[in-house]
Amino acid sequence: MKLELKNRVYKLTNNKTPLSCIIPSRNSQRSPLLYFDEEKGYGRKEMAIAPNKMDAATLSDEQAEQLGEIGLKIEEVFGFPQDIEWAYEKGELFILQSRNIRTLKE
Repeated sequence: MKLELKNRVYKLTNNKTPLSCIIPSRNSQRSPLLYFDEEKGYGRKEMAIAPNKMDAATLSDEQAEQLGEIGLKIEEVFGFPQDIEWAYEKGELFILQSRNIRTLKE
């Protein structure tokens, strides 16, 4: 398995799948930070990302590799590339949802 960072995107490849995972490595200037709304006890809140944090890594290399490895396992189980929603909470990875990517050309 090989983890490569290029153009602010992690690419994880293995022997079976030439391009298996694309994981953004940096915060996007267009995307606000989303977090759980503790005041309500449900839902989410948005917060702008501070300009000095725009280039901060969103994942460590180890987290990106862990996420990629799990992504490959999920793809293997379902037999089709997956769009996977995930979250880290206190250093632990949680898979929230996975669905087939149906827009890929064969």
